[in-house]
Amino acid sequence: MQAQKFLPGLLDLYLGKTGYDAQQYDGPADPNRPDNLWKPLPGDWGAHGEFDDRAHNRSWQSTLNLNRRWIGLGLLAAGVLAALLRTTEPSAVADGSVKREAA
Repeated sequence: MQAQKFLPGLLDLYLGKTGYDAQQYDGPADPNRPDNLWKPLPGDWGAHGEFDDRAHNRSWQSTLNLNRRWIGLGLLAAGVLAALLRTTEPSAVADGSVKREAA
């Protein structure tokens, strides 16, 4: 990883020449393996593991991230509305109509 900082072009050239072949399997294919080229394999092939009991169906972070435009527009509209209400509200103190009572 550190070499990528100093020799990025050389490493890209090396991976370009060896990376594809390094991921290929030279042995014979298993003739009994299931094939999912034209249709999915039967069963649930999703990711499962030790984390299943801690997994959630919904993520608040993901929901907020996917709807950030609407949330931003809502906050902007609320801010504009608050600014309009604040500037159009008559101020009793500003025009001197509020009198102080003597103690």
